Amino acid sequence: MVPGQSSSARVGSLMRPSLFRRAAAVAALALISLTLGATPAQGATISGTVVAAAGMAPIPGMTVNLYTSAGVLLSQTITNGSGVYSFTVTAGTYYVKTFAGTVAPLSTYIDELYSPLFVGVPCVPCDVTTGFAFVMGATTVVSSIDFALDIGGGFSGTVRDAGTMATLNGVIIDVYDRFGILAKSFGIFSAGTYAISGLIPGTRYFARTRSSLNYADRLYNQFPCSPCAPQLGTPIVTSAGATLTGINFNLSPGGTVTGTVTNAAMSPLAGVTVQLFSLTGAGPVRFGVTNGSGGFSFTGLPTAFYFARTFVTPTQNYIDEI
Repeated sequence: MVPGQSSSARVGSLMRPSLFRRAAAVAALALISLTLGATPAQGATISGTVVAAAGMAPIPGMTVNLYTSAGVLLSQTITNGSGVYSFTVTAGTYYVKTFAGTVAPLSTYIDELYSPLFVGVPCVPCDVTTGFAFVMGATTVVSSIDFALDIGGGFSGTVRDAGTMATLNGVIIDVYDRFGILAKSFGIFSAGTYAISGLIPGTRYFARTRSSLNYADRLYNQFPCSPCAPQLGTPIVTSAGATLTGINFNLSPGGTVTGTVTNAAMSPLAGVTVQLFSLTGAGPVRFGVTNGSGGFSFTGLPTAFYFARTFVTPTQNYIDEI
């Protein structure tokens, strides 16, 4: 390519079957423009537009994430009133995906990873390094990196104390895919209720609680989870544009294990890792680091037998104990 010239390539000819219905509209959106040698005012840029697949209306306020070549989140930006976003970058390799978050109505959209080979690669979740890698020079300008987002499915429910049936706040609902990879999380802050949205319709998901309170976590539908493989739970399958209700959790108060780590002179040791195991040796089911007084505490434990061990670093120069 001659420096300063522009090259445009039409992409997106290979589409998921469900996306043929919007082929004509997406074809216009999926045009990548790449310019080398021109020096933009603020450095190299990656830009595009985010629209709704149904009707192709721009989506203002949608978060777009920029990732490094290793798939590490580097930066976030928000689409403007016209659905347009832009990143200013240095030389390197990058990936781009949307992030719908947890607040409706934006959260109802299915996140997508940009790839020119397939229009609309769902990313709930996904390995971002499987998307299109933008190899950017110091003066590269890449535009028309566009997304057309579909509405996903969702589910909702309430978390309660199993004994009193009082609603519980301060609990996080984690959602996993069939491989046990975390897809979404939702923190409960009011009335014990939650709503997860933007899930891929027809896909099996699994949900569990993650409580900061002294309650034993559960995997839907009412399986103990401390810890657990999410795929052992009851699958939750949603439909596009619909919210499945009644995915509830009733949590029982858990037990607590506390202790102190000291040296032979009975002086407390801070910064020592303590691991808690079940009787089978599986785990650890919990781990933590001693505080300034050498103390540690594990809460929300289901009824069971446990044993604890220390795990010191070479620099701490102590012998581990059970």
